[in-house]
Amino acid sequence: MLFRSAVESVRPVLLKCRDLCRRLERVVRPRWLGVTSGEGVNVLHGAALVFAALVLMAPLPFIPLSNTLPGGAILLLALGMAERDGLLVLAGYGVLLFATAYVGGMLSGLAWAAVHFLMH
Repeated sequence: MLFRSAVESVRPVLLKCRDLCRRLERVVRPRWLGVTSGEGVNVLHGAALVFAALVLMAPLPFIPLSNTLPGGAILLLALGMAERDGLLVLAGYGVLLFATAYVGGMLSGLAWAAVHFLMH
């Protein structure tokens, strides 16, 4: 009885996920294969994923988008690599570049404010 109620509570979530996956399959497809094929390219993409994870770990808990942007970059890079979609991989690099600038700017501003606070 308990198992049946658990299955029924998960069913709507699974149906929504199925619909989302169907919509994604229409948009995400193998293209720009030069960006996603080759061993050296995959090592570069893996290094970008590791770097995005490091940006994600920046200690900025109350700053808006400080975790969302690197997480979005990881999502785009991983989905692009899995589906061999070069356009998605390049979009992931663009989001990662913006996320790095955003988080780096926030960290440098925080460090500047801390130094000026301690000096006065």
